[in-house]
Amino acid sequence: MLKSLSQVDRRSFWMWTVPIVAVHCLLSIAMANGMELRPLGPMDTLLILLLAVALVGRFRDIGWPTWIGASFLIATMLVVPFVVLFYAIASGDKALDLPRLMMLMSGFNVPANFLLLVVAGCVPGRSAAIIPHSDRATK
Repeated sequence: MLKSLSQVDRRSFWMWTVPIVAVHCLLSIAMANGMELRPLGPMDTLLILLLAVALVGRFRDIGWPTWIGASFLIATMLVVPFVVLFYAIASGDKALDLPRLMMLMSGFNVPANFLLLVVAGCVPGRSAAIIPHSDRATK
C-alpha cells in the first residue's frame, strides 16, 4: 500500500492516476467549451505535476530511471503546448492556426502519455518481482 509518493506500487499508482486523469479530462473539456481559464489553468497544471510525481514513484518502484517518465509527461503536457502557443503568437497572422496546431500536437501527446501511464501501471515493481509466484497467493 502507499506509504509515500517516493515509491508507488501498481495498485496505488492506479488509485492516483485514474482520478487525476479523469479530472484533467473534465477540466480540458470545460476549458474547450469556453469556461474561464483563470481558475482552471493552475489547477490543471497542479494535476499534471501531481501525476508526474506519482510517475516518478512508480518508475522508482519498477527500477527504471525516474527522470524519464516525469520529464516526458511534463514536456508533452506543459512545455510543448506553451511552445505551440508562443509559436502561434509569434507568427502573428497565423494565430488563427492555434486550434489546429493544438489538435495536431494532442494527436501525438495523448496516445503517447496514455501508453506511458499504462506501461508504468502494468509493469511489476522490484518488490513484486522478487517474491516467488507461489508465495504471492499467501500474502
